Amino acid sequence: MGQDLKALSFYKKALEIQQSTLPSNHPDLAITYNSIGLIYNTMGEYLKALSCYEDTLKIQQKSLPINHLALADTYTNIGLMHSSMHKYLEAISYYKKALQIQKAILPFNDLSLATTYNNIGRAHAAKENYSFARNNYDDALKIQENALPSNDPLLAEAYNNVGEMYRLTGNYITALQYYKKALKIQEEQLPPNHSSLAKTKSNIDQIYNSMKNYEKVISDLVKMFKIQSKLLPSNHPTFDMSSEDIATILEGLHRYKEA
Repeated sequence: MGQDLKALSFYKKALEIQQSTLPSNHPDLAITYNSIGLIYNTMGEYLKALSCYEDTLKIQQKSLPINHLALADTYTNIGLMHSSMHKYLEAISYYKKALQIQKAILPFNDLSLATTYNNIGRAHAAKENYSFARNNYDDALKIQENALPSNDPLLAEAYNNVGEMYRLTGNYITALQYYKKALKIQEEQLPPNHSSLAKTKSNIDQIYNSMKNYEKVISDLVKMFKIQSKLLPSNHPTFDMSSEDIATILEGLHRYKEA
């Protein structure tokens, strides 16, 4: 906290000098407002941070092209402050403005796009709009699968996000598949006592606990396998449900039932 207060004092003095010597829409003012906003954010002073980011935005809107990435960053910062204050609809509105700029400028597989999709997904999830949340998490996941190594811990986080949305909408089998993908990466990349690994294992336990109707689970698994068998060749990359997957799920269910 002490270092934050020192930095805040420094930037406020710099701002006073800039305000007395620079035009009101000078880009340097936007940079200083943004820096002050970042410090307030770190301190948990979200309203003050929001005010600084809004001052940044006003200057950038006058001094930058409408599709400048710095504008996207500021829209994101404003969205994050609204999210921190549980104003999720406002947050989504700003995230979408950031996304519009990013999609116009960045390559389709740029990880900044994935971050924005994740921000939108989290805001929808907080509003319990789970279908919208899952769609955005899916979009983020597609980018991350293209841009990241197959065992990157960020991918595990993405699989967990999608799995959680399926769990919350009662689609336990699909949720379990995503959790298993996350678990595989985490067991390879994280120490055995890591909190993220423990969380994923807890998610899987919750799924098994929710699958109380054992016969219905078997029926649903067989139906899913038959549908995919008819529609896709067995080596198709989206052929997720294999006979081995079914056996693993049933084994886990049996163990959980016996516990």
